Amino acid sequence: MAGEATLLEEVPWAGVIICQDPNALYKVIDNFKNSVLLISDFGRLKAQQASLVKDVVLPYSHRINSFNGDAGVGNRDSLLFFMGNRFRKEGGRVRDMLFQVLEDEEDMIIKHGTQSLESRRLATQGMHTSKFCLHPAGDTPSACRLFDAIVSLCVPVIVSDDIELPFEDIIDYSKIAIFVPSSDAVQPGYLASMLRSVSLGRVLQYQNELLKGLCLFSIWMGFPWKFGSHSMHFWCVSERHSEMLSCSRVKT
Repeated sequence: MAGEATLLEEVPWAGVIICQDPNALYKVIDNFKNSVLLISDFGRLKAQQASLVKDVVLPYSHRINSFNGDAGVGNRDSLLFFMGNRFRKEGGRVRDMLFQVLEDEEDMIIKHGTQSLESRRLATQGMHTSKFCLHPAGDTPSACRLFDAIVSLCVPVIVSDDIELPFEDIIDYSKIAIFVPSSDAVQPGYLASMLRSVSLGRVLQYQNELLKGLCLFSIWMGFPWKFGSHSMHFWCVSERHSEMLSCSRVKT
């Protein structure tokens, strides 16, 4: 292991590097800055280490079960759902302010929660029975919660000013999500009033667009890698990066 660590620190790597965890390669990332990085967001990366010009933003894998049904609001009694850590660092400080203005709203479920099987069960139930799912920034701009919402047909409400989303050159996120500036979202009554003004017909439109996008997200979230014959197959969905990667197989 010591020899491998020394190699990582000394060799200026190029190629395609998986770097989806925010802390992945944190101490040696400068040695990979010439590589095409497969990342979830740019939250902990400096401008000289990563950029939209060379790197590929990919979705997190969802943690909860997908919603097994069609678009509809009949069983979605809650207006908005969020369950996660209330207190986060950096951009995630907005979470505590959102808790303060939303947790007492009668038609919203805003809960503090940590990683556990019970929390995952409650999150599945909450997302599958809510019209909207809140996605505030955390320690980094993105999180698997956003993709949990997508597979739940729970319209994402994104309060994360610096977020970069996967496949933005293919997916029109304005059709599947609502973006709210943090400065507006933390104003008392603003978010609740805005969401209550969205008609049920508009919610259905969002859900139908989510269903269209699911087939694209499933390419990555459903079967990202297959191992065999000492090769790793990578499906590049984004046309912008397919030329850079030149082919869909990364040999090891």
